[in-house]
Amino acid sequence: MWAKRLGCDVLRQKMGADPASVVYDGIEAARSRGIDVVLCDTAGRLHTKGSLMEELKKIRHVSTKLVPSSPHETLLVLDATTGQNARRQAEEFHEALGLTGIVLCKMDGTSKGGIVVSIMDRLEIPVKLVGVGERLDDLLPFEPASFAVHLLGLSGDPETEIPSPRNDPTQSP
Repeated sequence: MWAKRLGCDVLRQKMGADPASVVYDGIEAARSRGIDVVLCDTAGRLHTKGSLMEELKKIRHVSTKLVPSSPHETLLVLDATTGQNARRQAEEFHEALGLTGIVLCKMDGTSKGGIVVSIMDRLEIPVKLVGVGERLDDLLPFEPASFAVHLLGLSGDPETEIPSPRNDPTQSP
């Protein structure tokens, strides 16, 4: 459905096909069609399933064999509602694949996604995108200041900011 809305081609294989062979076919199809961007969605991989993590390594190997400079991005999509388990996921995926960034989704509800602060600090992986809904334009670039306001429950209004020695008029310089 989304690929059609965006005007993107989708390459599919039979259920149960080897994921690395699907990536191989996708890259070869893109080459033959003059397409220079291939997105590989490996949704459903659990860091606790060793065989699935090995499949991801194999996918990366196949990709690199066909396009030596690839992958250009390796993004981990994290659900803002996940909590502490997200850190472990990020650690496992980063160790296996060398993540280049995080996409934090489901930020349109009450979830704050604060665990990414720990992930960014510990693994030095940036958050690149934030999903705030289900519409096409609801995947946004990550803005640290806006995220901090959301995380701390601030409105962004100077009247509700947390006082610090620099902006608290009751503190002497």
